[in-house]
Amino acid sequence: MRNHLVMSLAVALTTTSCTGTKAPDAPAGPVAITLEIERKSKGAVKALSVGDKWKTGDRIAVSVAAEENAEAYLLFFGADGAERVLVPGRGRPDVQLAAGQGTRLPAGGFEVKGCSGVDRLFLVLSQGPLSLADPKLYNAVERIQRWEKKGRDCNAPVAPPPAPLPADVAAGGGGAGPAEVPPPIPVAPPPKKAEPKDQNVTTFASRSVCAGRDECDGRRQLKTTGDAYVATFEPGGVAVIELSFNHVGR
Repeated sequence: MRNHLVMSLAVALTTTSCTGTKAPDAPAGPVAITLEIERKSKGAVKALSVGDKWKTGDRIAVSVAAEENAEAYLLFFGADGAERVLVPGRGRPDVQLAAGQGTRLPAGGFEVKGCSGVDRLFLVLSQGPLSLADPKLYNAVERIQRWEKKGRDCNAPVAPPPAPLPADVAAGGGGAGPAEVPPPIPVAPPPKKAEPKDQNVTTFASRSVCAGRDECDGRRQLKTTGDAYVATFEPGGVAVIELSFNHVGR
């Protein structure tokens, strides 16, 4: 794969009635979209491919260009459990991509934070207002904007292991030493509670076309044509693209 990510997304939508007349308010197509991920680290700028590494403190920007107007949302789901909407910013109007003009999302980029693991970006594009095209998805974006989820503390100390038994007790010996202490009766640990699925992540991942590597197993993947990724919008004119990157700390 080239050292930069270029995505071409085409929408083939049925927008005509049986008489051949275009349905009112139907999304137009086909629409081509190109996308690049840019990483700035210690003053050096590098284009990223999906699955590449980034580090805490790196500054990332997504450059998107579309042939026609589109509404855009960019969300971040961190390996530490953090969830936030990068675009649009809190309290700011929805971001509209002007036809044929490249747009950086966010305009000033965003800083990589959190713990090591797999970080994910979800790019949501809609050929009309997302609130009308997919209210469920729009509401999920709005929930994260209102109640942004912070990740766990990556530097939290690990609980120390329990102190070992005295040597004579561990060996089963006796004698004049301390009184023998009977070994503890093993107790079965309580059954683990199934961790609740994060509904926000699930909502986006189940709708996305995946451009990651191992994370794509069992899900729809972007098709490749040469160095380009190709996907289709859903009939409602909405596309959700997942981009996975390996967060390796500092």
